[in-house]
Amino acid sequence: MPKTLILSFLPWIFYFAINGNSLHSQILASVIACIAVIIFQRHELMRKFIFDWATLLFFLTLTLLLIIFKNSWLATYANTLSNIALALIAWLSLAIRLPFTLQYAREQVETVYWNSPLFIRINYIITLMWAITLTLMALQNVLQAYNIGNNMGWSDIFPTLLIIVTIVSTMKFPAWYQRKILGRGGVAQINGISPLKMAHLPTADIAYRMLGRGQPLLMAIWAHMTMHQWDPKFLQALARHFQVIIYDYPGTGKSINKTPEVSISSFTKITHEFITLLNLKHTIMLGYSMGGWIAQVLAANFPEDVSHLILIATDLGGEHTIPPSEEVLRLFQQPIQNPEEYGKALIKAMFPETILNAVGPKLKAVFMSASLEGYISAAQINNINQLTNTWHTQTETLNKITQPTLILTGDDDKITPTQNAFLLKAYIPQAELYQFANAGHGVIYQYPIEMADKIYEFVNSLSE
Repeated sequence: MPKTLILSFLPWIFYFAINGNSLHSQILASVIACIAVIIFQRHELMRKFIFDWATLLFFLTLTLLLIIFKNSWLATYANTLSNIALALIAWLSLAIRLPFTLQYAREQVETVYWNSPLFIRINYIITLMWAITLTLMALQNVLQAYNIGNNMGWSDIFPTLLIIVTIVSTMKFPAWYQRKILGRGGVAQINGISPLKMAHLPTADIAYRMLGRGQPLLMAIWAHMTMHQWDPKFLQALARHFQVIIYDYPGTGKSINKTPEVSISSFTKITHEFITLLNLKHTIMLGYSMGGWIAQVLAANFPEDVSHLILIATDLGGEHTIPPSEEVLRLFQQPIQNPEEYGKALIKAMFPETILNAVGPKLKAVFMSASLEGYISAAQINNINQLTNTWHTQTETLNKITQPTLILTGDDDKITPTQNAFLLKAYIPQAELYQFANAGHGVIYQYPIEMADKIYEFVNSLSE
């Protein structure tokens, strides 16, 4: 539980400890509460924390009303009104979609996690816990004010127990929720997957994981994702035949970029160094979307690294590419202002409308679990978007690719239009093409098993 969240309740604790039924005791208690907010929470007030400002405004208002009107009724029921106000502050923060615990929780984590859907969801739930607790306390106080249940011996014990339970829940709930609820079905939870490993290269520290045994299959993911956003079923199906290796690009997820350069050329060079460091032999190189560009350049410029090339939902970039619609182009060309809205628009563009509801629960589970293992900030995505808007693979580079190549695409890809797969096939000498029906850019999430089988059939047929 964040220390500043505990301090934010101090003014209320002082108020309830000092106040009485007399007018003077109520004025004294509310003045002390105001002073406590200013002393203990001045930094939070400067940063516009909702709970602290609401607390200060309430006690200032209460103090003025008590002084001006000198109302005995107000003095008698000020305690009850304070409990109601406390509950209303919590509910109001939920109503305006800024749960009050979120501002305190952000002080405990790195800024890259601030807009993580998982982080935000956990704080919605914790704030809801506090809202319910404070509402029950207010209700108990109202009943007590009307002498209902005062002789039952629970008027003092009940609120104390509620507070203790809520504090413990606030401390324990995030880890439990991550582990038991959202941890299921994620890449990190795949049975048999390796712990997170780090490869220390001259220009980057690359985070990676391995799964399965056999011929190495190195997987370069889409620009907007980390390695933990692969479909777990896809990885598990591939791992039945290959040693699957997934990794984060420099500066994304858990990987560290030691240089300011962000380019396909630098990513390709780092991938070559990564293969060399791990001493991978006869590597099958799989590239998804932007990862396909890295895979193409690697196969052409470092042919000794790659035995087979698998390209999924990708193109060659530049003037030879058939672009997506203006609406999709704007999605990648404009700076990200609201990551949550950007994510929704991106998912909508990834799939045909008819299957959005079907893949929604899977994506939610995979992406939520992935957010525990690393994150891509809006600034990082903006940088990569600029990269993707300027890159193009030279056709001469594609002509240099001699490895057997399998191109996989959906027939309704709005981000990388399907015609681009046919262009790749025309430029790469030994390329085969397969389309998946009613599938978009997120084809790996629609056909994880079928796609893995197609890859195995392709590699196995050439080794027979």
